[in-house]
Amino acid sequence: MMTYRQWCGKTHRTVEQKRSYKRKILKQNLLGTGMVILPFLGFLCFTLFPMLMSLLLSFSNLRSALISEATFDAGFQNYIFILKDEYTWKALRTTLVYSLTTFINLTLAVFLANVMHKQICGKKFWLIIFFLPQVCSSVSTTLMWRWILSENGVFNNILGALGAEPIYFFTDASWYMIAIFMMSAWQHGTNIVVLLSAFAGINASLQEASRLDGANEWQVFWKITLPQLTPTIYYLLTINLIASLQEQAIFQFLNTTGVGPDFWGLTLTYQMYRLINVNYQYGLSCALSWCIGIFIMIITAINSKLSEKWVSYD
Repeated sequence: MMTYRQWCGKTHRTVEQKRSYKRKILKQNLLGTGMVILPFLGFLCFTLFPMLMSLLLSFSNLRSALISEATFDAGFQNYIFILKDEYTWKALRTTLVYSLTTFINLTLAVFLANVMHKQICGKKFWLIIFFLPQVCSSVSTTLMWRWILSENGVFNNILGALGAEPIYFFTDASWYMIAIFMMSAWQHGTNIVVLLSAFAGINASLQEASRLDGANEWQVFWKITLPQLTPTIYYLLTINLIASLQEQAIFQFLNTTGVGPDFWGLTLTYQMYRLINVNYQYGLSCALSWCIGIFIMIITAINSKLSEKWVSYD
């Protein structure tokens, strides 16, 4: 769009035309500024300010909800305590194991999207079925799975009817993470929708040419289709990996013993929540939140660096 000076310099303009155009430019600038300022104020109030406050409080010994009672004499002791605390490392163990569900779920999503892309019968119906868990609250779905897998739940009732011994998913450490993996394995809706869009953008002529050259369906998928999907897979891997490293709701509402058997129900974000709401250690919780943020940035940077070896943008 031309500036006011450029517009005036092109041809001779009357004073009234110049004033009218100047008012139009001013109105557009005010409208644009108004549309930008609201999200910016939201960012300042609900993102930047809380981040700076949590950073400040991470150097305090605050043990109540009143910030005025904070004493900023802890220095880096909160961070040192977090790194030495055994619960932090147990929470990190659970978080890293749970993050493996990202790779499993994404593999299943690619398979399901590939099947649905081939014009199967009832495609819209299956798409609704797969997307349905995404629109349900994570709390409600967790409670549903807790009811299914509990000691007297549906799953164990079926085993009892078959004459088998019950499985104690929530008290046996060897079965606890299996239950978590089962719960996370059915949430593919968003991944499938995004992957279907990626499948629609694949160059079909390359697939046909490879088939004419004698390639079978597996070779076509592995050599032609999958490389064109890698940018989308990388995007989904990144956002799902970040989400898995911040998971709390599933573990918080699934646990019947507080933190699960052998602390397998304790994740980093759940430990951060417990430091505030159980131990009332606000300073430690803020320090842990920054440790989690730095840890996620490191994992994301490693993922980005590794993507250079397998993501194809050609």
